[in-house]
Amino acid sequence: MPHVVHLFWAPETTEAFIQAGHFYLWVESAAQAANQSKKRKTRSHPNHLDAERLRDWLKSSLGVTSRESDFVTYPVPLPSSQGSPLPCPELSTSLDAEAYVWNEAEIETWPISCFCFNNRAINLINEIHFRLIFQGEDFKAGSDFLFWYYFTQSLRGILLKDHYIPALRYRAWQTGKHPYEVYTGWEFLSQNYECLIEEGADRLPPAAAPNFEAATVLRHCAEVLLRQATGSARLTQALEKPLADSWLLPACRPTRQEPWLTAGDLTLGKQWATWRKQLSGAAGETGFQLGLQLQEASIEQPDSWRLEFRVISRRDPSL
Repeated sequence: MPHVVHLFWAPETTEAFIQAGHFYLWVESAAQAANQSKKRKTRSHPNHLDAERLRDWLKSSLGVTSRESDFVTYPVPLPSSQGSPLPCPELSTSLDAEAYVWNEAEIETWPISCFCFNNRAINLINEIHFRLIFQGEDFKAGSDFLFWYYFTQSLRGILLKDHYIPALRYRAWQTGKHPYEVYTGWEFLSQNYECLIEEGADRLPPAAAPNFEAATVLRHCAEVLLRQATGSARLTQALEKPLADSWLLPACRPTRQEPWLTAGDLTLGKQWATWRKQLSGAAGETGFQLGLQLQEASIEQPDSWRLEFRVISRRDPSL
């Protein structure tokens, strides 16, 4: 009997200004659905792999190592009828359709055992997708998993082209001499990114981000993955030294949640907004590209190699 691998994204619900988020993977089973009684003592999804079996399957079939703390029970809203969740479309053809009352379906919440992750999410989703195609046997990807595969791989292409810039975020948190908290990080600056969000919002299956508005949750997911990508960069001491007195150095550590400083006005933020407007308006998608250039050491100082930030014109790369 087949199994379907599901995947959804959910932001954390905390009071932190910078909100994290996670992917949640779970497996729906047709075999359990066929053998499961509709009368259950516990209120949980009857047709999914529990944490122990899910962990064993990830290890044995996909080669994914995990910890016990990576598995959580998450309440997932699903179409249901007569006290049971309806099977997903990928499983409905394998089950007795007459056993379910489809025209009386209502949304009910079911606790489901999930594998929770956000570290190396783009690579991990790609690896799982590959394994499902060539080694999945009776496991196949659901439409929600396939959507996140499409979205994360499209986002990966934007990341590889360095279509993002340093960013400042202000939080008005109190009154007094320093009413603002200033956070540093990065943000996408790309027409391709805006098109991806627009197209993704139209394609997002409800099960891929339950109870969240499509465009908002896609931006949140992309921003979390961007913070992880930029935060994983390793800076040399030679590169850190010239950045030490600016807000660019803490921007290269965006996984930290504390503010960079507290401020009494919006001066720095307005300067950054002007700079951003110039990049997005004057340069635009085809006008520039951010990059790094390695400067060769001189004969007199053979160990003095330098890595410099560059803004490269797409129209004339020699500039």
